[in-house]
Amino acid sequence: MNIPSTSCYAVYAVIFISKRSAQESEYPETAKRMLKLAQEQPGFLGVVSARREDGVGVTISYWADERSIRAWRDQSEHQQARLKGRTKWYEGYSVQIAKIERAYSLDKTDKSAFVSKGLTNGE
Repeated sequence: MNIPSTSCYAVYAVIFISKRSAQESEYPETAKRMLKLAQEQPGFLGVVSARREDGVGVTISYWADERSIRAWRDQSEHQQARLKGRTKWYEGYSVQIAKIERAYSLDKTDKSAFVSKGLTNGE
């Protein structure tokens, strides 16, 4: 999973929950472009996303601070994509911004954790 570690410092999460419309024109290309553009923004830490077959999805992007979130919101190409989202691609959405002060995780596929403790087979 591509979730940034938040154990040493507080980070912010932008939680975007949406219901996609049937309109697909330009969406896949724009989504790829927005991901690439977000990754270039100062303060961007990572993103995770999932979508059900009925079109409901959630995307959580992680940011170093609120200033970085505002800069991403105000980025001109992102503003154009957001306008298309409101007019073409989404039946509805909500955006929530949260400060993450602590986080815990488990990744059983990461064998390096076992090796660092002297265990070689996950026992």
